[in-house]
Amino acid sequence: MKVVYGRTAYAEPLVELGATDGDPLAAFPGDWVELVAIPDEARQWIVREGKEVEGERDYVRARD
Repeated sequence: MKVVYGRTAYAEPLVELGATDGDPLAAFPGDWVELVAIPDEARQWIVREGKEVEGERDYVRARD
């Protein structure tokens, strides 16, 4: 499974589009200037002080 982010203009922020097991471009067709697919195993949750705060997640980043 991959979480997919995209934007249609460079001035816009990346937004989460959803998840897919297949080709991200086929799952989310459109005029993208940037489409990023991050595999589940490459994502890492960083949680503040060892606990989640009111349903809020800290920054999600991909591992190198």
